[in-house]
Amino acid sequence: MFNMKHLVQIACTAALISASSYSYAAQNGINYDPAHSKAYNVAQHDYNGPNGVRGMTDAINNDLMQIKNTLKFNTIKTYFSKYCNIPTGQCVPIAQLATAAGLQVLLGVYEFEPRDGCHDNSDCIAWTKSQVDQAITSENAPGNTVIGIVVGNEDMYDSSGKEKVDLQQRIVVDIAAIKDAVSVPVTTAQRQGDWCGGTANGCDPARKNSINQTNPFNILGTIDVIGANIFPYWGGSPEKVNGVSVASATKTTVMDLKIALRGKGVIVTEEGWPSCSNPPAQHPTTIDDEIDYFHTWSTQANQDFDSYYFQAYDLAEQIACGRGEPSGDADKHFGLCAVSGVTKDSRLIGCK
Repeated sequence: MFNMKHLVQIACTAALISASSYSYAAQNGINYDPAHSKAYNVAQHDYNGPNGVRGMTDAINNDLMQIKNTLKFNTIKTYFSKYCNIPTGQCVPIAQLATAAGLQVLLGVYEFEPRDGCHDNSDCIAWTKSQVDQAITSENAPGNTVIGIVVGNEDMYDSSGKEKVDLQQRIVVDIAAIKDAVSVPVTTAQRQGDWCGGTANGCDPARKNSINQTNPFNILGTIDVIGANIFPYWGGSPEKVNGVSVASATKTTVMDLKIALRGKGVIVTEEGWPSCSNPPAQHPTTIDDEIDYFHTWSTQANQDFDSYYFQAYDLAEQIACGRGEPSGDADKHFGLCAVSGVTKDSRLIGCK
């Protein structure tokens, strides 16, 4: 997941969205991050603005066509509403490119923090406002295929579960502003443990300050549907429990999660399984585990919820897997395709 914070979550859990409440709850989607692409990264840092933006656009277009035509996904989820050339500030609106490729998009709005390069809180807010404005523009554009907007990702709490009060307030304010200007659902993507703590089924019993317990800045009163990032892997679970993939546990968990969150709908904004392990905290894993999780996820019968698989591409070469941070981080090996876009394993999915 993008900038994943390794907060231990409950093993073997997942979340769902009720199909009856949202018109877009009909199929699975895939998380997409262009940062896997060497061509994209070179272009993003190109000081020649037109060439930089053109190169970024070409790299993204190539990915989107592969996702649509080869991977056979019709919906992507992004982390940004636009991707910008760093030296010039010129940007590429991702929804425009997705629409041209025939893809629907669950559009991300990135909440910038000082670690991302903005100088202080006011500077970070200004950078984020540009993301907010682009999301509104994209959703209101003629012929757009934006089906929802996700503000922020795993950023209301830090990796130890401590509240990030400034981000919590900013996210609620930004969601409210976007909701006033668009007609699609608007939410935020947070870890399941951050949404749901306490003794209720589906919640993290160790958590005392999750959103269902404290409801920071009335986030639950601001949104109709939550975005939950669900990774049993990071909770130390094996990929199979009693011979069954943990990907199959979603339908039971959503009922518990919806009850704990006051009846809110749930979108699984991220779920997946890596092809390499990140010892010693997590359970050992291999490409066979990723294949089992993905095939279980993609073939479940009677699906009545939205789930966005994490993710389309690895972010590091497989040869680096397990050799220590950062290249050996399992975060970088959740992709269906290799970092270069070629087939990672033909038993998983054909790429090119």
